[in-house]
Amino acid sequence: MPDGDAPDRDHVRVRLELDWRPLGEVLLVDDRLQFPVEAPKVAGVYRFSLRADTGGDTVYIGEGELLNKRFGWYRGGHGSQVTNKRMNDCMKDVLTSRGTVMVDVATEIRLEVDGQPVPSDLAKAFQRKLAENAALVAAGVAGEKIENKSKES
Repeated sequence: MPDGDAPDRDHVRVRLELDWRPLGEVLLVDDRLQFPVEAPKVAGVYRFSLRADTGGDTVYIGEGELLNKRFGWYRGGHGSQVTNKRMNDCMKDVLTSRGTVMVDVATEIRLEVDGQPVPSDLAKAFQRKLAENAALVAAGVAGEKIENKSKES
């Protein structure tokens, strides 16, 4: 530990808290995903909880600069990201087999660095990615099956 009030540049302690707010159930209407309510027009982190009729539960956690726009890409399963199509297909598979897909969002976080509160702003990509990865770690620790694909795979 350094002397005095100088920051310890060789050690970082970060604490992040977020609260999931349920938006509701995703439905399949005319072969298109229909989200439960208008998604917030703000930056945030989201979680899809997929429950297959066979009882297998899976989560997918992501982040977006504008959640309503991000969900729009999933709705049609198009766009430039392979994930849009993969998750669209995955959610449709669950829903056509009588399973359920629930969506939750977090649009605010509480952040501390070395025990000091830090202003949080999910409009900043690095804070969204930190929140997304913290939520993925927490889901893994809780034993949830995670649908997210790593960049290494």
